[in-house]
Amino acid sequence: KVVDLGFAIIMFRLLGAEGVGAYTFAGVLTTYFDIVVGWGLATLITRDVARDHAQAGRYLGNATALRLVLWLGAAGVTALLTGPFAAPMGIGGPLALAIWLLVLGLLPSLLSGVVSALFMAHERMDLPAGVTVFSTICKMVLGLGVLLLGWGYVGLAAVSIVTNVVTLALLVGLYGVLIGLPRPRVEPRAIWLLVGTSFPLMINGLLNQLFFKIDVLLLKPLAGDLALGWYSTAYKLIDGLQVVPASFVIALFPLLSRFAQDDRVRLARLSETGLKVLLALALPIAVGTTLLAEPIILLIAGPGYLPESAWALQILIWYLPISFTNGLLQYVLIAVNRQRTLSVAFAVGVVFNITANLLLIPPFGYLAAAVVTVVSELVLLAPFLWVARQETGGLAVLGLAWRPAAAALIMGVPVWLLAPWSTPLAIILGAVAYGAALLALRAVSPTERTELRGLLRR
Repeated sequence: KVVDLGFAIIMFRLLGAEGVGAYTFAGVLTTYFDIVVGWGLATLITRDVARDHAQAGRYLGNATALRLVLWLGAAGVTALLTGPFAAPMGIGGPLALAIWLLVLGLLPSLLSGVVSALFMAHERMDLPAGVTVFSTICKMVLGLGVLLLGWGYVGLAAVSIVTNVVTLALLVGLYGVLIGLPRPRVEPRAIWLLVGTSFPLMINGLLNQLFFKIDVLLLKPLAGDLALGWYSTAYKLIDGLQVVPASFVIALFPLLSRFAQDDRVRLARLSETGLKVLLALALPIAVGTTLLAEPIILLIAGPGYLPESAWALQILIWYLPISFTNGLLQYVLIAVNRQRTLSVAFAVGVVFNITANLLLIPPFGYLAAAVVTVVSELVLLAPFLWVARQETGGLAVLGLAWRPAAAALIMGVPVWLLAPWSTPLAIILGAVAYGAALLALRAVSPTERTELRGLLRR
């Protein structure tokens, strides 16, 4: 994510706000296709193969076959969007080409996504992570080349095909050498079973992305590419920070799945420890970013995005603590086989998100979209937390959050005082103040420290 953000700093300057807005639109649209093609199979594979490694070959063959069929459907929808519906959607020739290239780039990810899920089931998160770092560096080098050649966001879309092929080759090779590539089995009846079993997970993923990204699709027709560029620039930082809960929760998921079957007390304790860690990371980031939004945007995007992107960032950053909490809670619900509850919660959240954006973006613009993003997370938190507490008998979020929140507010004082003089000094002393406040407030118990050391060793 750091490499990706570094590349974005260059991209923001070379494409400009309107180009960034157009490329963001193409990327978000393709993300929806990716979710439907994925059909929620990655989560199902990780959960089931973690319980029985002998299922790897069955899932490898059937999941890949199902994804290929779904990709053909996505290609048909792309033909409609870039053909008859192009004019109403404001999709011109370059944008249509970029969308097609990104959709073609999904083909190699059909198999690489399955192999990554198998790695997760074996608790070898390090290997997909290493491949991702290497592929991201390749994307940065090639992307910089196409931008300097003047190929714009269409060139960036073409680069995605190359990097996805590289990712696939590395993942398959590493799995074959280090774990042993199973013989794939394709069973038509099993594929139909996968369709039904994974459908709630796919719906959850689709609703999740609609929940988080629908504002991007609405901002383009309602406020224009320029406003979308300002908003997308602020959102880029938020999106980069999502690597924290994503990596942490995926690493815990095999354990959550086993404890959900065998020991709900341990499930509750592990979930509470995870929530405390995530909140201890998210709350100081939210406070610090609010106080340092202008220098952050100046660094990553340049003066052309000020003050608009800084205003959006100061609002959007408060989505982070709630999002970190929801990110863990939804995997707790999947572990206890309550994914259909997730579907209902996300459906309610999507309806609220779309309705609020349609009402508020026309009069208030991109800042309204930022506010709706934060409030929508609260709409999700209520049902997630209620059901998770029913299933585990624990998860007192307010009790877990107040110490990190108090420490973050204490940290905000030196950051606020020092920010006009030196941003690096404000960050360093703010971090020291936060750590000292956490220790003084006894935010982490001796038992939790022991558990965390064990998790880090895993």
